[in-house]
Amino acid sequence: MVDEHISLSIRPSIAGTEDDVRKALLRNVQVDAAGIGVHVHGTPVTLSGDVHSWSEKQQAGRGAWASPNVTDVENLLYVQTS
Repeated sequence: MVDEHISLSIRPSIAGTEDDVRKALLRNVQVDAAGIGVHVHGTPVTLSGDVHSWSEKQQAGRGAWASPNVTDVENLLYVQTS
């Protein structure tokens, strides 16, 4: 006889996902998270605001992908050239 015990975890809320993404950005030493806006629309995330370099923009995008609930990242961060 085989017993299958399957349990489902509760999917975190949108607010939880937004908080997770913000924390991931704050943990990344290469990203100045103060100027980055995080907007969650279900499972897609939009990043907006200004960053200082292309590397910082890329790192912020990777940080957003770190949340297990994120299915898409729209990285609208603007790289300041001056």
